[in-house]
Amino acid sequence: MQRYPLSSYAAMAVDNAPIASNREEYVQHAVRLGTDNDYYNQLVNQIYERHELVFERESVVGEFERFFEKIITEY
Repeated sequence: MQRYPLSSYAAMAVDNAPIASNREEYVQHAVRLGTDNDYYNQLVNQIYERHELVFERESVVGEFERFFEKIITEY
């Protein structure tokens, strides 16, 4: 599941996306999202403005569908 947010942020070209590569970075991102209102609002606005780049494109939706089907069959 770690690649889902990464691929979504990449498709939307989100600046400074909160992607962590370890637990320490995860905590840092979580704290920043909870305490830095400007950063939080910037991130939310970018996602809101660009969400159709992920959720309204058939090719992207198809890729997510294949991804989730693969995960379901593997587990």
